[in-house]
Amino acid sequence: MSVDLRASATDLLRYWHDESMHAQAGSEAFIGRQAEFGALVDAYAAGTAGVPRAVIVRGEAGVGKTRLLTEFLDYVDRQPPELPVVIARGQCVELGEIGAPYIALRRMLRELYVGVGHEAFVAAAGSPTVVATLSSFIPELADATVGTRADDAQDFAGEAVERVIETLSETHHLVLVLEDLHWADPSTLGMLRTLATVLRGEHLTLVATYRSDDVGRGHPLRAALAEFDRNRSISTIDVRRLDEAGVAKLIRAITGAEPAPEVVATLTARSDGVPFYVEELVAVGEGPLPETLRDTVLARYERLSPVEQDAARLIAVAGTHIDHAVLAEAWQGATDELLTALRTAIASGILVADESGYSFRHALISEAIYEELLPSERAELHSRLATVIQRAVDAGATEFAADAAEHWLAARDLERAFDATAVARRHARDNYAPEPAALLGERLLELWQRVSEPEARAGIAEPELRIEIVKAFSDLGNERAALRSAKVALQQVTPENPVARAELLFLAAIAEADSGLLRSISPYLEEMTSLLEGATEPRARALWHRGRSTHAAQRFPRFAEDLARSDRLRKCGRRDRPLCLCVSTAL
Repeated sequence: MSVDLRASATDLLRYWHDESMHAQAGSEAFIGRQAEFGALVDAYAAGTAGVPRAVIVRGEAGVGKTRLLTEFLDYVDRQPPELPVVIARGQCVELGEIGAPYIALRRMLRELYVGVGHEAFVAAAGSPTVVATLSSFIPELADATVGTRADDAQDFAGEAVERVIETLSETHHLVLVLEDLHWADPSTLGMLRTLATVLRGEHLTLVATYRSDDVGRGHPLRAALAEFDRNRSISTIDVRRLDEAGVAKLIRAITGAEPAPEVVATLTARSDGVPFYVEELVAVGEGPLPETLRDTVLARYERLSPVEQDAARLIAVAGTHIDHAVLAEAWQGATDELLTALRTAIASGILVADESGYSFRHALISEAIYEELLPSERAELHSRLATVIQRAVDAGATEFAADAAEHWLAARDLERAFDATAVARRHARDNYAPEPAALLGERLLELWQRVSEPEARAGIAEPELRIEIVKAFSDLGNERAALRSAKVALQQVTPENPVARAELLFLAAIAEADSGLLRSISPYLEEMTSLLEGATEPRARALWHRGRSTHAAQRFPRFAEDLARSDRLRKCGRRDRPLCLCVSTAL
């Protein structure tokens, strides 16, 4: 039988338009699942037309499978039915590797029984033996089985369930749902394989969900999935993580406000685009992870052996990724133990491996494990990693100096952190990376008073370092950071160092003017020229002339306009910079 899906597609578009504002705050938000939702609607339309379909919905924990399913069932409830529609759901429960049989199936059949009513259900069974068999799932059927023995009920269960569903689907549209198949007991899996692969019935839509990250090698569900893949009546929906745009929409739906780009970027990185994690992180803001989320992300970690947890802790301290060579060198146990631990963590869905090393499947797993560490444990593990990375830096790989500095700082070894930061700043400056150089310079200033002989270790005097930082921010067009750094520097660099202070005054004037506060620059320029009045040193004289010319151009704008026609002034790099500053640069 051919199925015309044009009507269902039209209904879907209308529904999606009408429901686009349906997303509510918190866990009710439904973002970025149009394609997946459409596939479920198509399966429902096929069932309405008398063609049974099964859909397997898979995705990692927290990615939104249940939310998608809830939205789909809400859609089904809203449709004017051609036949009575009965929704029956069953959910598998984690009860160990074996578990109690048929837990999810019992719940699903119980809802089916309630949905169609006692008489219709018994009529669909067709014989006392079938009713007696199903009474082991539905206690309410016991009264209808008086005098009927069903000693072989478990052997006959699959056929009995199939018969009832097939018969009821002639007069009802059955939407049957089995959730969390990764926890399904073998009996339930066997029943599902029968129902999904045979798909007897007319108006039948079968939906099953499972966590893809919980189904590793050797999992009982894998054999069933292989059978499903070969059946054209069974389709699979992958519910994937949200991209940055999807995270922004979810935040907007939760908070009712437009999130700042930096907030979106931060939450996307912390959540890896998993909606559940986004919702939890929005709820806690920048605070520590909530207990509920920590319990969620630590569940599989806590099932690892002590050695495997040691490896996970070391990787968590490393950050988002660690090279295998670094991990192996920092590991203090046997190499075989490490490799075994890594294989187990990967198979458990905690770690993922790439060509160079390892990272956590979710960034929040790393965060949660890190937060579980005692301060002394963190310091010791950071020190181990810093020692390994520092060896590479000392051997000439200065590109890793910033990493070494972070670990030394976390290990509370301030002198080594300072030295590594100094190397990292020079590397950034020499490789034309002014912003990292400025930020690393600020880190040096934070540590300046906490180490011995900082000037000798950094290879630069404190006032000159401050000048370099302000210049870098100014050249980057970050006027706010330039002005902030200049004002802090002016509090530290006194008139006893007139040349350095004068240069900082001029840089502060530039930052004020670039921020649109041109009238605020006069005090800077007046102090600058006063400090350097009568100076003979070349650098001081050049600064004095620059200050005087800038002040004059500010006071006599027509003079600046005349100079603006000169070829020399056209070389000023900042077109948005006020003329008085461009004049001083050109002179």
